[in-house]
Amino acid sequence: MDATTAVLGWFRGRDEQEVGRLEISEVISLIKQAKEGDRGAFEELMHAYSGFVYSLAFRMLGSRADAEDVFQETFFRVWSHLRSFRSGGNFTHWIKRIATNLSIDRLKARKRQHAFENDQVEQVGSWEGEEPYGEEQEQVNQLLAQLPVNHRAAVVLFYLEDQSVEEVARTLKQKPATVKVWLFRARQKMKAVLEAGYEL
Repeated sequence: MDATTAVLGWFRGRDEQEVGRLEISEVISLIKQAKEGDRGAFEELMHAYSGFVYSLAFRMLGSRADAEDVFQETFFRVWSHLRSFRSGGNFTHWIKRIATNLSIDRLKARKRQHAFENDQVEQVGSWEGEEPYGEEQEQVNQLLAQLPVNHRAAVVLFYLEDQSVEEVARTLKQKPATVKVWLFRARQKMKAVLEAGYEL
């Protein structure tokens, strides 16, 4: 295992606990109730999915304020379009796609305004105010900050959100071969950064 994989692998899957507390049958029931206008049911869904939505947005954006904006916009869109969500669909994948697309849009808009400044990357903390993950997460943020927007999205979804290449391709609306190229180039870029003297 090389240093790049070690750093990214450390953070993989640390925010799935809340979602894992709900059985699939519970999620289906809550979606049905929320579709009928039950805000309490929607709030339960929101609570269960809040950790990974915020974490995904933060990993993509490297900014607490931007991640909170994407978090709010994600659940606003989920609530607004919930009736169109088809029964039997993958709710987790649907929310991830919304949060990912919003994050990519914000990154592109921010890039048009000014270059991303690595020294402004903040340390990540969980949505409910627990202790920040610390040095390891800062290292991940520094590596991600070196990547183009699409490469960063692919890395976050594949390495940190544990999606398959095919799932990443569906989320980003790209061919799997394109995602593989992005991941390869991202790994080469991060490896170069590490070899240039970035301390782990």
